[in-house]
Amino acid sequence: MTTREALISLIERLENATEPSLALDREIGLTLGYQPFDMCTDMLGNPMGGPEDAFPDFTSSLDAAMILVPKDYGVDLRTYPRGQTGYRHTPIACVLSNRSNANPDRWDTAGRGDAATPALALCIAALRARAKLLEDAK
Repeated sequence: MTTREALISLIERLENATEPSLALDREIGLTLGYQPFDMCTDMLGNPMGGPEDAFPDFTSSLDAAMILVPKDYGVDLRTYPRGQTGYRHTPIACVLSNRSNANPDRWDTAGRGDAATPALALCIAALRARAKLLEDAK
């Protein structure tokens, strides 16, 4: 079972990342309980060898990072010219939820991330939203 503390520790490592990382992809997958898949298969799905410990490219692909966003949550991803914001990096991601309000048209930030790349920023924001869900469940 994923703990809030494990997610916070992982978020800290993602915030310090300067580029996508297969090691971080693996850590995200294992922390969230994903099973590795064999990415080297033929057209019929038969293994052809290669890495048996493969996870989605969470830190380099926005599509893969979207897997981390909790169900029914929204995403706001923006980039700003350097120096235009008080953030360390240009890409900023927010994961949004309307679960805490009676007004379905209002969305609140459940997780926010800024990082070296858009995918890293989205990973951070999505994992912060997941950590908040675990905290709220207590």
